[in-house]
Amino acid sequence: MGFTTTRSAYDISEQAAWEVRSVTLAVARYRDAAGGRNIDDLPPGRRAMLETIGPVSAVVTEFQQAAIGAQKGRPPGWHFPLLAFHADVLALIAVAVALRAAPMEFSRVGLALTSFSRRVCGALRDQADHDRFVRDQRAAKKIDPNGDLLLRRFQKAFPDANRRAWSRFAAKVEGARSGKWPDKDCVEIAAALSQALVRGAPDWFSVERFGLGAAARQPVCVLLTHEAVARLAEFDVRAEVARPLMLPMLIEPNPWQYKEVNHA
Repeated sequence: MGFTTTRSAYDISEQAAWEVRSVTLAVARYRDAAGGRNIDDLPPGRRAMLETIGPVSAVVTEFQQAAIGAQKGRPPGWHFPLLAFHADVLALIAVAVALRAAPMEFSRVGLALTSFSRRVCGALRDQADHDRFVRDQRAAKKIDPNGDLLLRRFQKAFPDANRRAWSRFAAKVEGARSGKWPDKDCVEIAAALSQALVRGAPDWFSVERFGLGAAARQPVCVLLTHEAVARLAEFDVRAEVARPLMLPMLIEPNPWQYKEVNHA
C-alpha cells in the first residue's frame, strides 16, 4: 500500500518558474535593504542579508573582473558561467545554499563542497534559463545593448578591443548560459563562491576539511560558524534565508490518493 499524487508538466514548470523568479525578487529585496539605511534599524533577517550578500557580492565582483582580464590567454571554461550572472545573484544563491545546510558530526552545520556544487549549479542553471527568456523579451523590444554590465566591464578591461573581440567573448558567455556545464566546471564555480563566502563573510562561513577519519581523507566542506548558527535561531533570519529559493507554492498540491499495492 502507499500514497501517490500526480502533477501535470504545466504544474511542474510553473512551480519551477516561480521559484526562479523568487531569486530575482530576493535580489531586489536585498538592494532595497542596502539603500542607504542604518543597518541597526533593520529587522534581523534584513541585517543578515546585508552582512552576508553585500560583502560576498563584492568579492565575486573581484573574481569576475579577474576572469575578464584573463581573456588574453586561454581562460578555463568555468570562467564563462561565472561571468554569465550578476554578482548579486551569485552571492545570493551561494549564501542561501550555504545557510540552508544540514547538521553534521560534532554539532557542526554545513555541507560537503560536492553537495554545495550540485545545489549551487542546479540553481544557477535554472536561473540562466530564466534570464535568457527575459533577455529574449527585451531583445524583442530592441533595448540598447550598451547598457549591458558585462560589455562595460569588458570595455574597461580592454579599452582598445574591437567589435570582433567583444563578439567572440560574448559568444562564449552566451554559450555558458545556454549549454550544459561539465562537472569539473561546477566544482570550480562552487570553489570560487565558497572562497567568496569566507572572504566576504568570515563571521558566517568557513571552508575546511571536516568529518570522520583521517584528516587527509576528510571532505572539504562549507561550514557555518557558531555565530551563524546562533543567528539562525532567530525566526526572522530563518525566514529571510528561506525566502530566495522557498516561496509559497504557486500551484496547490493535488489531493493524495490511497492505493493498495500488492507486493506478492
